Amino acid sequence: LPFAQQRRVAVAALVHDGDRRIGAVSTHFDTTRGHRKMAEAIWQTMAILGWKDRVVVAGDFNSALMLDGGVREMKEHFSELACGTGPTHALGSRLDHIFIGAGDEPFACRTGLQRHRSDHHPLIAILRAR
Repeated sequence: LPFAQQRRVAVAALVHDGDRRIGAVSTHFDTTRGHRKMAEAIWQTMAILGWKDRVVVAGDFNSALMLDGGVREMKEHFSELACGTGPTHALGSRLDHIFIGAGDEPFACRTGLQRHRSDHHPLIAILRAR
């Protein structure tokens, strides 16, 4: 991801199950800045890879503000799953999100109740091959 204040990454993998495949990206955006450019880097990289559908992008987007540029940019290219509305971070903000391809069928997810020694509540989803 583009450097802002701290070095942050996105890791991508193409998961195969026979003839079926899904592109999966796990990311962790910078704490306070550069979110829009980081989101642009994700969707541009996925476009280069040819990943248009059957994709999941999830992680800590550090999106403490409702008008966060990174989340807004992601919503222009992906659909956000409804994993709850409460905070995902111990300080009371919803920082974590799951996005799918704009044409993909939404699936159930939720925000976990336990933080398991983390400062974040996990987002929990089960992907089913079709």
